[in-house]
Amino acid sequence: MTRVVIADDEKLSLNGIASIVNEIEGFEVCGLANNGAAAFDMVKETLPDILITDIRMPAKDGIWLIEQIDENGWDIPIIVISAYDDQKYIKTAIRSRNVYDYLFKPFLKNELEEALLSVLNYRNKKTDAFSHEEGIVSDLARAVSSSDYSLIREELEDYFINHKENLHDLKNRVYGWIMYIHYDVFPSNRAIPLYTRNAMKEIYECSDFRQIKDVICAYLKDCCERYVGNEEITQIVSECLRIIHREMSNNDLSVNYCARKLNVTPNYLSSRFSRDMQQNFSVYLNNLRMEKAKELLGNINMKIYEIADLIGFADVAYFNRVFKEKYDQTPLQYRQKMIDEQE
Repeated sequence: MTRVVIADDEKLSLNGIASIVNEIEGFEVCGLANNGAAAFDMVKETLPDILITDIRMPAKDGIWLIEQIDENGWDIPIIVISAYDDQKYIKTAIRSRNVYDYLFKPFLKNELEEALLSVLNYRNKKTDAFSHEEGIVSDLARAVSSSDYSLIREELEDYFINHKENLHDLKNRVYGWIMYIHYDVFPSNRAIPLYTRNAMKEIYECSDFRQIKDVICAYLKDCCERYVGNEEITQIVSECLRIIHREMSNNDLSVNYCARKLNVTPNYLSSRFSRDMQQNFSVYLNNLRMEKAKELLGNINMKIYEIADLIGFADVAYFNRVFKEKYDQTPLQYRQKMIDEQE
């Protein structure tokens, strides 16, 4: 049974949400609160599977409640509900890695049902995906995707205090962390970037444990700064962006493909993506690919068909047409212009 705590200072809204939750098979309400402080006590006592909270409440509000959950390190997915006029509060709330979705009042019954089921399916999928991986590297990857460098430092401090490997084994382990995080968080583009290779090289040149910790800390801080993350998007869209950037070369990449990966419906993901990113999935992906194409065209050793394939176009003629429509010149013309400017 999926247990849900609900916090809302409006009694009719609180009871209405509770009624919807209890009607969904496999869900039950385990706590009702009319302010953030009371909700926090319930969360602390029951550690629910999902929290639904309003933003504006007396005494302690929803922002405070979300911050308390983050500070306690509880991995509890949160659905935020709010009046449309509270968008600035929404932007603050969804900076939390625990906030998976938000709904504006008044919302339809099926909107809340879909949000709850999508969050549950997504979390189940993530649990399965990480069940066979070492805990710390999964935590580090998630911290990078949240740009949470303070959490990275805490994880590494704790690990290096308690580790039992010899120097050689520790180097191998940290080397594996770097590879895992690169492929999990970033697009590989079929090549390990120079800054990642340099970090690997530095690891093997380290002569003691402190140096290894310093190198991996510096590398992960760099990763946080390079990550595509956006403080004003929800977790489900952030995960979708990770897939897009990691699998840009996949010509099957689409909103349907990402929805299957995240175990949510395409309509749900499409609407959340458009809402958070202020553009639809196809436009975002096309713009990303075209920017990458411009970057790759600077390498005169690469053939146009190789660039097309690298950014997910199986048909080079179609790539040429899309590029010309966007930039009013063909890829070859753009490359020649770059060469002329350099000379």
